[in-house]
Amino acid sequence: MPGNDILPHNEIAQILERVKSDAPLLLFSLLSLSTGDRLESLRAIMVKDVNLQARTTNLVDYKAKSSGKGKVPYTGYISKQLQGILNQVIPGKSPQ
Repeated sequence: MPGNDILPHNEIAQILERVKSDAPLLLFSLLSLSTGDRLESLRAIMVKDVNLQARTTNLVDYKAKSSGKGKVPYTGYISKQLQGILNQVIPGKSPQ
């Protein structure tokens, strides 16, 4: 459907099925699907930006920079599936 930026569930499932054996690619895919963010913003995420208890991450909208607004911070939301993976890969970051 033209103008629809949301992937149907079956296409998301296909993507995740194809990348499930590649841990870094799976993590990146889940981050991008969960937050809906662009590559540059995802690459800038640091451990300190992740709040597993609230299931959020601090992000920066770099696209706004090109429109003269500077780097605009905002909050991205982490899916439960991604939260489970991040619990395992970020030492000492488990939710309380």
